[in-house]
Amino acid sequence: MFKELDSMKVKAAKVNSLNVYKEFYKKDTLDYAKFNVEYFDDKNKSLGSFEKNAQYILLSTSKMKKEFKFYFLDFYSKPLTKDSTSVGVTK
Repeated sequence: MFKELDSMKVKAAKVNSLNVYKEFYKKDTLDYAKFNVEYFDDKNKSLGSFEKNAQYILLSTSKMKKEFKFYFLDFYSKPLTKDSTSVGVTK
């Protein structure tokens, strides 16, 4: 991720939309976040908007402080479910 940001010379980023969802794989529950992020350069000019899908894990919660911590396990992950349309020749 840092190589991508460095190559684009990103100085700031803004998350425009966020959708969290769960996928079930055998007996495991996997948490994913799908979001749209816009990158900006040092002159605050938009470098583009990109859709990302990342797997994350919630490690600790505190009910007293109403805080939570999460960490990305795989920032460029793809959902486990497959699209119903296969790639190839269609007739």
